Amino acid sequence: MPSQAKPQSSSVSVESWLEGQSKNSFKGLVHRLDQVVSGLMIAAKESMIAASLTQQLRSKTLERQYLCWVLGSTPATHRLEHWLGRNRKLKMATIEPKNSPKSQHALLEYRKIKTSHWGKKEISLLEVRLETGRYHQIRCQLAHVGFPVLGDRKYGGDLKKHGRFSLGRPALHSALLRLQHPVTHETLEFQSNLPDALDL
Repeated sequence: MPSQAKPQSSSVSVESWLEGQSKNSFKGLVHRLDQVVSGLMIAAKESMIAASLTQQLRSKTLERQYLCWVLGSTPATHRLEHWLGRNRKLKMATIEPKNSPKSQHALLEYRKIKTSHWGKKEISLLEVRLETGRYHQIRCQLAHVGFPVLGDRKYGGDLKKHGRFSLGRPALHSALLRLQHPVTHETLEFQSNLPDALDL
């Protein structure tokens, strides 16, 4: 299910489903995911709440962590910094020269949790923390440094079926959101475990 439906589209999206559930009080998605990615999202029912959460995203006080399997054995920890563009025809993010026109600064940090194998290929499970939220950021940045997300055909991480496993999507999951409640200012944390399909 896409986060948002295309204009004039009658297909069901997360946004249209929430509009039906909330009896017209739904004001918008604050935290979106690619259609092929699983895990936690943020939606707001009030405009004030949406504005507060969006400001937390911009000020980097709303923490987002992802879990993903990548091809190869990565360093234990690493910080990636790039400038990302967007190829709208191919629907892909691209790595661009620093400060190039129409590009956006992209930062993330990761730590390796464990390694495993997919057939004869070594794979690594990473915990990724986003400092910025760019289009296909995790998928593009990790592929650029030689560790594409497992199952991600668009960025070079596709593998044929091995044993009982066959991934029909990138092995990327939104696992943790930590934010400040817009009214009470209490710190809230939400977690989502890896789905069974990604428990490799």
